[in-house]
Amino acid sequence: MPWPITVGWINPYAPLGVPLVDRETAEPVLGAWLEHSASSRPRLLLLPMFPQQGELASALDAALARRSGASVAFALHERALLAPAGERADYLERTLPRKKFKELGRQLRRLGDDDAVAWDNARDPAAISAALADFLRLEEAGWKGRAGTAAALSPSIRTLLEEAVPALARDGKAEITRLMLAGRAIAALIVLRSGDTAWCWKIAYDEHHARASPGVQLVLQATRALLAEPGLARVDSCAAPDHPMIDHIWRERLPLADRLVQPGPHGQAAFAFTRVLEAARTGTIAAAKHARDRLRR
Repeated sequence: MPWPITVGWINPYAPLGVPLVDRETAEPVLGAWLEHSASSRPRLLLLPMFPQQGELASALDAALARRSGASVAFALHERALLAPAGERADYLERTLPRKKFKELGRQLRRLGDDDAVAWDNARDPAAISAALADFLRLEEAGWKGRAGTAAALSPSIRTLLEEAVPALARDGKAEITRLMLAGRAIAALIVLRSGDTAWCWKIAYDEHHARASPGVQLVLQATRALLAEPGLARVDSCAAPDHPMIDHIWRERLPLADRLVQPGPHGQAAFAFTRVLEAARTGTIAAAKHARDRLRR
């Protein structure tokens, strides 16, 4: 139903509702934003996939408290995060069961029985373009291609990737790691970076080699490389909650929620009514997903 509310921007290629705020001035910037929102129409804000912890969440809470505003969280969930602090040397050995770790090693060795296996990490723009072409090919050949959601099938999304990823690489903010078999990519992972944070943005693999777990092998290799960078504090998986693969490899979690915000002291009635509407909406979505999953099983 139509309802006057400003909704934060997310999409399947940006699954994080963090506004672009200078870290050094986060609280005054958010305070000015709330001041503007309180004096405009619509007054209420809904910030999807907003972090529940960290500097940004603390700055928003402080700005709201100073303005006598309010907020409530819906659709609380967690997704896999790599943030081991100082415990990096044997991270994978501690997170994965020894039996699983050995089995993955056996699969990788068997993959290389007939053809050469190699790892490739593309960072400069020229290498990134070739690696991105491999990613697009792998994704289109897999389940996303069959579902019609592969990036290569959408001219606008393909253009976005082909322009944005090399541009980010020129600033040292993008790389693509590939698992190569006989000189041909069978798995590709796009990693984006900013400051002390990285995002495992998109992954694709050749399903013909599924018995060797190429996607898992690639994540393990990328994890080792990321752990070796002391200046990298955290890596967001960008994965769905309870993901059957990454949740067993990365044990830290990023708490997220949809934050409904009343930016100032006025509008309590609208905030209360919207709170009821949002609870009904999120509850309906959750019930529909549960029913879908049961039907699939």
